[in-house]
Amino acid sequence: MTLNRVFFRGAASVMLCGAILTANGQSALAADAELTITPDAAVEATLLDDAALLALPQKTFTTTTIWTEGPQEFSGPALIDVLTATGFGADHPCIADQSTDEAEDAGVIARVMGFFGLGDATEDTALTAPSLRMVAANDYAVEMPCSAMSADYPIVANRINGEAFSIRDKGPLWLVFPYDSSPDLRTETVYAFSIWQLVAIEAAAQ
Repeated sequence: MTLNRVFFRGAASVMLCGAILTANGQSALAADAELTITPDAAVEATLLDDAALLALPQKTFTTTTIWTEGPQEFSGPALIDVLTATGFGADHPCIADQSTDEAEDAGVIARVMGFFGLGDATEDTALTAPSLRMVAANDYAVEMPCSAMSADYPIVANRINGEAFSIRDKGPLWLVFPYDSSPDLRTETVYAFSIWQLVAIEAAAQ
């Protein structure tokens, strides 16, 4: 597969020597952050590095998780912004029906539950709803309905408390929701979507 590589380096390399030495450990971790996005089998995949992800609008929130101790600050681009920047156009099924109303968290969760036949959605709707296949470094994969996205979450987190994080710490990329913001985000369904060591996202076949 030919990849359209999107790297934003250059200016960041012009730094004071002391700052470079201080940032060496973080730079090494960030260098491992690469994410392949495939919006369609007929569209060339895009490979984003850490700097490309940082160039997108950043979202930051503090939340506890079931995998970490105490509140942690997560930051990175919203998943929907990553998709729209890499070939998921406004008419793509994963984007077209997404609400930009930041106050509709409950509606997002209702659509997720509907996808799994747990809400009011019909079986036909659940079977045909567009979804994303997300793959981890160890080839573990999870399928998430596109309706689980909002304008603000989940984010492709590449910083925890302002720092890049390692594979050992579920990095360098982790799909994270603001779990503390709503009981509806603290469910087994949402936890299952929170894939860490993320390396690839593609539109799932319907």
